Amino acid sequence: MAKKFAEAVGKPTGEKRKKANSIILKKRPDYKKFEANNWIKESARDNEMIQAIDRAGGAIWLTAKGDVAFRVAPDVDHTTDSARKAEIVLGNLIGKSVKILRRSEPDITEADLILTVDEVFEPLANSEFLQRGQGLVSQHLFAHRVYEAHRRAQK
Repeated sequence: MAKKFAEAVGKPTGEKRKKANSIILKKRPDYKKFEANNWIKESARDNEMIQAIDRAGGAIWLTAKGDVAFRVAPDVDHTTDSARKAEIVLGNLIGKSVKILRRSEPDITEADLILTVDEVFEPLANSEFLQRGQGLVSQHLFAHRVYEAHRRAQK
């Protein structure tokens, strides 16, 4: 009865279902290789302060509204606030004073930071920050840390 109903409404059954599932599984990314915390611009890899923030587990980027987004660890939510507040928090994180987006002698300039234009959820994406072209980036909302915690609990 259920098979006849599935066929009547157009749902795949038997071999068709197996084939459809195998196609879906082949397209699914390997989340074990998820690239989290990929916030550093290639042109800013030599910046001492950016390296210190990265080593400490933090991150910093610009939003399309001109705010600074930052976090103190990969497994915590980010905060969007002023550059001054980011200086205080990230300076505390790395244990030294940091000047962000200052007019005179900044440690981190606008050109050092990625510019996120939006936040998206794309199940087939395998990194936290997705390149959109022309220097624009989207932040992927996939909560990789939730997936990883669940995967570790299953072992």
